[in-house]
Amino acid sequence: MRIGLLDGFSGLSAYVAEILSMWGVLNLSRLGPAELTSLDPATTPVLLLPTGIDTDSRVAGVILAYVQQGGVVVTCLPGPQLAQAAGINVDGDRAGAQRLRLTAAPMAGLAGESLVVVGPAQRWSLLGAETTPLAMLYPPQIEAGIDALGEAPGIVRRDVGNHGGAIIALAFDLPLAVLLLRQGDPARAESTGRADGPARPNHLACEVGPQEPDWIPYADLLGRLLAELVSSAFPCPLPHLWHLPQGAPGIILYSGDEDGAQVEWNRQQFDEMTAAGGRMNLYMIPGNTHSTTEDVAAYRQHHDVGPHPNIRALDNAPVSARIEEMVRQIHQFEEQFGVCAHSLRNHCIAWAGYLEPVAAMATCG
Repeated sequence: MRIGLLDGFSGLSAYVAEILSMWGVLNLSRLGPAELTSLDPATTPVLLLPTGIDTDSRVAGVILAYVQQGGVVVTCLPGPQLAQAAGINVDGDRAGAQRLRLTAAPMAGLAGESLVVVGPAQRWSLLGAETTPLAMLYPPQIEAGIDALGEAPGIVRRDVGNHGGAIIALAFDLPLAVLLLRQGDPARAESTGRADGPARPNHLACEVGPQEPDWIPYADLLGRLLAELVSSAFPCPLPHLWHLPQGAPGIILYSGDEDGAQVEWNRQQFDEMTAAGGRMNLYMIPGNTHSTTEDVAAYRQHHDVGPHPNIRALDNAPVSARIEEMVRQIHQFEEQFGVCAHSLRNHCIAWAGYLEPVAAMATCG
């Protein structure tokens, strides 16, 4: 048995496969449109749909026939026929970033926090008690007079037919939300961040609304939520597979940001990592370090070093000027310490275009 992912339509099918793969859900088959009519729940018990595909009434009819036979469909922003079958009424669109409060299993790794949702979202009401809310969606700033703190169903499940079929529906585009949270909104690429400081990786120039805890990895957790929903719909335990050296249960990637630290602090950190059998990378801002060439040579006996370009002084400067300065600092680091730079860390994000930094780093090796 395998999970089916409907492909061959506009949407983010390939990105859905990537999200599931990241969480170890590899039991996946990508299906073309022609395969939909012959889909058998006995061999493909769960079907993931790209957003908007079921707005075609003929396609929706085929999908509902699959559900009646015992299949489970997972769909974002369902069209009219699937929405009705799921027992939901679409009351309108939601504007701006939202919050998702999980109210039922499955979901691992949360302790009461709400998740950030960006991109298109809808306001739903339930048509009957047969539909079970799994999560509630609400605006980050609740306006007075909106019912029950502005919450409405954000993820629902409804059993359909007499053979174990069901529809799991999401009131937002989860793959697009993950994409925007991870990669940002290209239309905001020159944003200077929020009022409390510069744009950082967790902001990614994507408006997420106020009062969110900055350091929760929302994109990762939304992706994990999708993996959990799919796994819960599978009729038998679905292993999450991954590959780590020697069967290790986990791996820690340890990197240090020197940022003007004293040499003694660096040595203490390196000594503790060496004693623990670890290896780390220290990222150094050229021109803002107390470490000498001799210090770096000592660091590199057991560990690694790399450049930590700081182009914050060029905020709002042309992209080409910021790229030029980033490259200059990489070369400065290599010349100063005689080290070939294999990786780097940016100092916050002074947005220097979308692909320009990637091309510049590739050119630098």
